[in-house]
Amino acid sequence: QQPAEQLAERVAPLLGLRRPHVTAAPTPRQTNGFDCGMYCILISELCARHVGRAPAEVADIIQREVTPEAVRQRRKDMIGVLRQMIEDQATGNAAAMSSGGRAEGENSSSSSPVASGDAAAAAAPAATGARVAAPVHRHRPEPQL
Repeated sequence: QQPAEQLAERVAPLLGLRRPHVTAAPTPRQTNGFDCGMYCILISELCARHVGRAPAEVADIIQREVTPEAVRQRRKDMIGVLRQMIEDQATGNAAAMSSGGRAEGENSSSSSPVASGDAAAAAAPAATGARVAAPVHRHRPEPQL
């Protein structure tokens, strides 16, 4: 039994599913030692975006769209978002401090950020019992020199 099948069997009851259908398919691999997470993000998004399509079709889309250039662009985009969040938090904290308020997270009762709509959309197909192509992506450690 493949790891994806094991995971699907454990998660299915939590989503109210009886028996999940898992299709393993080869996926692009990183050519360096640090992009495996970015590849997983892109592949997962494509699987979620194309729920309901034939697994072979989803596998073809993944092969076409998950490229080193797409990974570099996504990393650049994510770094930009993180920098903006840090800047926004620093600006918000400075404004709160100058007006006599507390900095965020400092004895405040603010709640944690809500998950993005993309995460909710990714979880929704699984709850309906839709067939999802599960990528087979194994990280190979860099050889020791």
